[in-house]
Amino acid sequence: MQPLRISHLILSSSLNGSERHLVDLANSQAVLGHEVHVIGKLGSPVASGLEAAVRFHGLLWPFSRGLWLHWLLRRLQIDVCHAHLGRACKALFKASVPIKVATTHVGYKPHQHDKLDGLVCLNREQFAQLNELGVKSRLVYNWIIQRAQNAPPLTVREELGIQDGQWVVGAISRLHPTKGLDLLVRAFLERAPQNAVLLLVGEGEQRQALQQLIGTDRRVRLLGQRDDVARLLSVFHLFVMPSWKESMSLALLEAMQAGVPIVAGANVGALDALDGQPATLVPVGDVQALGEALHEHATVHALHPEQPITRVSYDMSRFDRERNVMRILDFYQELLASRSAAASTANHV
Repeated sequence: MQPLRISHLILSSSLNGSERHLVDLANSQAVLGHEVHVIGKLGSPVASGLEAAVRFHGLLWPFSRGLWLHWLLRRLQIDVCHAHLGRACKALFKASVPIKVATTHVGYKPHQHDKLDGLVCLNREQFAQLNELGVKSRLVYNWIIQRAQNAPPLTVREELGIQDGQWVVGAISRLHPTKGLDLLVRAFLERAPQNAVLLLVGEGEQRQALQQLIGTDRRVRLLGQRDDVARLLSVFHLFVMPSWKESMSLALLEAMQAGVPIVAGANVGALDALDGQPATLVPVGDVQALGEALHEHATVHALHPEQPITRVSYDMSRFDRERNVMRILDFYQELLASRSAAASTANHV
């Protein structure tokens, strides 16, 4: 494959799943010999995860962002600019670059995506929708991203004061209303046994509302942002993803790789990732159904409280990192070839 000049564009200020996906994709493309740049807000946490071969460009002035981006992409002679999340897609509209691509991290939105050359879809429903609309697209599943692990000297159980025989339920998510964590807390408080613990891993705007919902119940713990997710998953008896909507959750894939039993809301991302897998799906937004699923899993644990934590096997073949990075690069090449063919045709008319 001919080396490309690739730029990724992200204008968020956090480091959640979409940002981590971008970082890993950029690093992977650089390892394969492409010239890779990442454009983001000055001071963005995205910069800290990039390898030395990937150059970060920080935007300082939001009021002139479009002009600055247009100038920078021309100066770098970028072949493909790949936008991530809404603000980046909008900023890319008027920029001059041969190919403009975006990943539909939070779904297809015409006002963000219609002026781009191609879209990378994260689940089959997105892909089918775009095919019907005639939009150039490629289905490429997310993959497992290795997190840096700064493990404290204590074991997770010692650190969190989890006693032998306690049943541990966990969720790893941004604390945002769309993630349905309030539904999980309500279901847990209503149906989980007294020896259960609910660990909520992540940070976000819903922290205060969740804390009010939890009240004084010490079984539910807000752990904040953590960089030792693999350690935490090792003590989960059950992973729960109650999101109202998901394209393809990285946390869900991490739980699958760790073999943790899963209960998830039947959003489009979960329906795709867990299709044919040994997991429990419940209607989105249904607290009663979620509570019933928790109760059933807790009952099984109560029958054998001294047994080792149950692990299950998931088929992870669709979420292979190397294959899916190559699928994105192939999509770039396909779009560039199509553009070149169109230009050649126009020149001969």
